[in-house]
Amino acid sequence: MIKKTIIFWSLFIVLFSQAQSVNTNYIKTLKQLNEKGAREFADKIASASGKYVFLQVKTNSTTQYTLRYISSAAKNKGNYTSQSCKECMDIKFKKSNQTYAFDNVWGNFSDLFPAWKAVFVPEAKTSDYHSSDQDTIVEWSRKFDNIHVSLGRLGVAWYLVIK
Repeated sequence: MIKKTIIFWSLFIVLFSQAQSVNTNYIKTLKQLNEKGAREFADKIASASGKYVFLQVKTNSTTQYTLRYISSAAKNKGNYTSQSCKECMDIKFKKSNQTYAFDNVWGNFSDLFPAWKAVFVPEAKTSDYHSSDQDTIVEWSRKFDNIHVSLGRLGVAWYLVIK
């Protein structure tokens, strides 16, 4: 009986460790994507809430790469290409040569929480993320080796950021 218990726990620890390393390895890749990988990751973030579709690529400089998504219900999508807008989700990457590192995305809790859960914290429940209107800034973080990923609120705007 003791032998079976030891084997069970050994197997459990090995499987748990492998599951954790796969997730950590994936998070590490978010700092060194190619252009296609950046688009795929941005699509995953934007589609998590089921509300957004790709609109355009925006580059403000040689070091910033932004993928803009717009509500699938939006009319006259061309009106949203050259201005900032509350209806848009801008997913930002830092660009260095041909490497793209996820930086941040701002939006509503209802749009960002599904991405937080899908990519970073699968066990997350909305009930675990309370903040009152009195809170100016609130942040929850998860560490993957030396990479910190955070879901937070600054004022009324929510964000996902990787550090």
